[in-house]
Amino acid sequence: MAIEQINVKALTYIKPNVKRLYVGLLLLGAIILLPKKTQAQWKEHEIKGGWVYHFARYVTWPEDVFKKNVIVLGILGDDPFRGVLDELVANRKAGGRTIEIRRGNTIRELKGSHILFVGRSEEYRMNETLGEILKYRSYGVLTIGDGIEGFCEKGGIINFNRERPTFNINMQAATEAGLYFDPKLWKMAEQIIPNNPNPPKGPGK
Repeated sequence: MAIEQINVKALTYIKPNVKRLYVGLLLLGAIILLPKKTQAQWKEHEIKGGWVYHFARYVTWPEDVFKKNVIVLGILGDDPFRGVLDELVANRKAGGRTIEIRRGNTIRELKGSHILFVGRSEEYRMNETLGEILKYRSYGVLTIGDGIEGFCEKGGIINFNRERPTFNINMQAATEAGLYFDPKLWKMAEQIIPNNPNPPKGPGK
């Protein structure tokens, strides 16, 4: 698929909050979404899918977390992407690695993920979910919340905002997970969120 060129006129037809993410993707190099669509036709879930793919491209993991040359992207609970993310990662690589998508309803099912996208269906048990992540392995795991209240404050790394498709980053949590963010990425975050001084603990701790 050819990389789309910037179309400034088309941006005027995109909702302002959606435009922020769209422009950010363009500044990272290109937005690679569905074929045969104009910028004005792209939806919020497509732009979010584009960002998740670019998170994989612009985050560096410790080498020792990879058993194979594959980035495992786990989706916990609700999947908001409607197939967009599967299409984005098909036959593409991030950091020289292929991306494998897995879906599940428990942390145990998604053990071994390098990216863990947490759907809104998990918000009601967020402390338990983040505690389970700490139990199984938080090192080398990029956690992404889908507009979940308090996600970054409680130790999650990236969280999309619910009312607008922008995102926040907890840089301290990213550092503790051994992840390096390209400055191009974190400079586009709406907020840099400090860690909760009392993060959730793993079960039994």
